[in-house]
Amino acid sequence: MADPNWTSLLPPLLAIVLAVWTRQVFVALGAGIWLGGCLISHGHPLAGAQVAIDLIVKVLEDGDNARVVLFTFVIGALIGTVESCGGVKGFINWIDDSGWMTSPRRAQLLVWLTGVLIFIESNITILVAGALARPLFDRFKISRERLAYLIDSTAAPVCMLIPLNAW
Repeated sequence: MADPNWTSLLPPLLAIVLAVWTRQVFVALGAGIWLGGCLISHGHPLAGAQVAIDLIVKVLEDGDNARVVLFTFVIGALIGTVESCGGVKGFINWIDDSGWMTSPRRAQLLVWLTGVLIFIESNITILVAGALARPLFDRFKISRERLAYLIDSTAAPVCMLIPLNAW
């Protein structure tokens, strides 16, 4: 591999531009990794694809990385199961019946409370808060970007402050 130069900025720039333009983040990241592989292999597209695959496999061969990916899949599957079985809808119905969820401000407060109360691990907090609050945010016509911001600004910071968690 050659010394780093300005071309090392091309893969992340391609990924960012493609993600914004196509709104397909995985495709954009894949294209950025492929371009990086092409740069490493001196401009050969097929060799670049092979380098990209080798880099992805190398990352997943690390036990810690594989555990994080597996943990995320398992938690996502659990939350998907709860959603499919009606658990999220049941929670939303319960909170509606209590008369507490009356405004967009309270929907946002629920996200904050979820982030503070579920501090086991930041990924769990993100997935649970997103699953619970998405229907409420849609009902109150609050943007998904706002939901993402509120979740992100409470999940990891709270987990880092609580000494007894997975961090």
